[in-house]
Amino acid sequence: MVDEETRLVGLITDGDIRRAILKGVRLEDSATLAMTKNSITAKHYHTKGELFRIMAQHNVSHIPVVDEEKRPLGIVYRSFLTKENLLTTPVVAMAGGLGTRLRPLTNEFPKPMLKVNGKPMLERIIERFRDLGVIEFYISVNYKAEVIENYFGNGLAWRVQIHYLRETKRLGTAGSLSLLPRDIPCPFFVTNADVMVDLDFRTIYQFHRDNNPDLTVAVKKINYQVPYGTIEVEHDRIVSLSEKPHIKKYVNAGIYVLDPEVLKEIPADEYFDMTDLINKLINNGRKVSSYLIDGTWMDIGQKKDYYRANNIFSKENQDELAEEHEGVFESELWQHSIEAT
Repeated sequence: MVDEETRLVGLITDGDIRRAILKGVRLEDSATLAMTKNSITAKHYHTKGELFRIMAQHNVSHIPVVDEEKRPLGIVYRSFLTKENLLTTPVVAMAGGLGTRLRPLTNEFPKPMLKVNGKPMLERIIERFRDLGVIEFYISVNYKAEVIENYFGNGLAWRVQIHYLRETKRLGTAGSLSLLPRDIPCPFFVTNADVMVDLDFRTIYQFHRDNNPDLTVAVKKINYQVPYGTIEVEHDRIVSLSEKPHIKKYVNAGIYVLDPEVLKEIPADEYFDMTDLINKLINNGRKVSSYLIDGTWMDIGQKKDYYRANNIFSKENQDELAEEHEGVFESELWQHSIEAT
């Protein structure tokens, strides 16, 4: 329902009409007597994940998309978004590292706030998860924590909720997880805040739910060529010689999905690395799974990695990745909605 200037004033459904008739509204009366005023709406910049979350929060099955003047652009149906397998789980970003190997770049800024093509790495991570439906973020901070907190605040500007896990001393790559609330209801993500990856986070999360491990570790397969000939020796006898062999290994990609029960294994107020947690689970007979990343992955540990990331994750590549994972929003989502009406 719109006014003379085509601005949205309300919604009306067959149920609204039935209820209005039961209250005595006649078929000859204005439809405005039956419509729902102040209906829940979404803006044109909301992503699929945000649309799904808004509808879930308000328990509605459809939502109008409007511009800044409240003029309708289309309507989106929850049944369509459900098929997208969107994320509604919390995400923990580990952003307390010193970034020693990146100095002097990290003299003024913590490593997660270094920009890749004009935007801090941590901001890119938050936006990627947000666009898939995530609203709740926990950021573990220590070194130059004020820079991160002053930049993101409570997350309102990014349409998310941000909480901070503040270390009073260095707790390692997993120790700060002991500061999380103990009522997290579902498996959740933990990610290093200096990792750039084109992984579709929905796939690793679904893998975790399907296989039901205590912990899933994202891994990347690397192929490294030794620049020298290598020799296998038994005692003082050479048994084989390889000329510049290729070594293939799986490396920890710094992205995890954890079952909330795992938090009980993390000691409070102690230095505790993620490798300590993984080994502890394995030694106790708990299930730890791996998920192979097929696409681009970079750990920004050294200056050469940082400069390379600014070339690989250019704006053009980011747009391409967004299109690949989200679809062409207007043509795919709104066109579907218009046809449905």
